[in-house]
Amino acid sequence: MIPKKVIFHPDATYKPDWRREEIPLTKEDLQAMWARTGEVLASIERQERMIRRFYRFLTRHFAPKEVRDGLQPGPGDGGA
Repeated sequence: MIPKKVIFHPDATYKPDWRREEIPLTKEDLQAMWARTGEVLASIERQERMIRRFYRFLTRHFAPKEVRDGLQPGPGDGGA
């Protein structure tokens, strides 16, 4: 991806001195990429909410009593 090559060094460190002119894409292309990235992010956030909801359902209905009582948090409980 062209913007990545301009903004990051080959070792994946950030290039703080990059300039917009170095990205050979039109303003419209960049805006479309930005919009699509927002759509993908929103989709990931929806999926994360659904996975957390399903995890809570499974924990509530099928987990051992110790887990349901909160004595042993399971994976993914950090942000729920």
